Amino acid sequence: MNKSLFCKQLPLHIYFCISMCLCISNAALGVASQNDSIFTTYTDGQFSTYYKIPVSCSTTEAEEVLDDFISQFRGDPDLLFEWALHGLGSQQGDDLLIDLKQTLYDAETGIGTIITDLIIPGFTTFKDITIESKITKTYLPNKAVKVFVDVYNLNFFMKKAYGTYYIIPVSSNQVMLAIDVHMKFGWFFNIFITQNIYKKIFEWRIHGFMHNMKKEIIRRKS
Repeated sequence: MNKSLFCKQLPLHIYFCISMCLCISNAALGVASQNDSIFTTYTDGQFSTYYKIPVSCSTTEAEEVLDDFISQFRGDPDLLFEWALHGLGSQQGDDLLIDLKQTLYDAETGIGTIITDLIIPGFTTFKDITIESKITKTYLPNKAVKVFVDVYNLNFFMKKAYGTYYIIPVSSNQVMLAIDVHMKFGWFFNIFITQNIYKKIFEWRIHGFMHNMKKEIIRRKS
């Protein structure tokens, strides 16, 4: 299916919160803590952000919200700014922007494609960058829901990008939402994106995205 999208300038981190906002390590799946927590590691040029947040709801209620996120990402990502990405737009001083031109989704292969310009304000613009991603949803033996997002065909921009979003049942009326996101930038952007810039651009938006997902789940219950 070919769907042309509004030509709208979006922060670079927002695209990745859409197309990968989604990996928690196997060790984290067994976590007993019910606290909201986030942390980022940096190893061999790769940023890895881990986050978890408890929600008082059933697995089914959380999965319905997740399914709507996936459906809108594939069909009309602009709708996500009304809830999942609400308040996560450009902030003053953003260093990287994208000019999103077109989205394509192939239902047979499950591959989504975004064509975009990458903008470094006051410096340069990289035209017509093509980024492909695939979302795979599975169920684990403990009845957790797992959505893996693999982002590839990254050109010179990134060497690696992937993530996983989990809905982990804790009890009949509580789940743990968990995510981790992994990014390894190409040589130019690896120099440009320091750990402080990463936290400023990416980490707080991952935090905000997860809180928005929780907020939407609770809103639908009320």
